[in-house]
Amino acid sequence: MKRLLTRGALLLLVCALLAASGFADVKAEAVCQQDVLFCTDEGLMTGTGRNTFSPDRPMTRAMLMKNTTQAA
Repeated sequence: MKRLLTRGALLLLVCALLAASGFADVKAEAVCQQDVLFCTDEGLMTGTGRNTFSPDRPMTRAMLMKNTTQAA
C-alpha cells in the first residue's frame, strides 16, 4: 500500500528540521533551544564538542570572559 506524504506532515517535518539545533544534547523542546540557536548562529558561543553544547555544564571563568567579550 502506498502512503502519501501530506502537506501537513511535510510542514511538521520541515519545521522540526529547521528547529533542530545541531547539538545532540539540546532537544527541540528545551527551554534554551532558541537561545542556543541564536548564540551559535551569531558566533557568540560554540559547542563543547563535535555535536554537543552541554547546556547544563557549569561555566568556567575563562568561558564567561570569552563569551562576555564576544558579546560586546
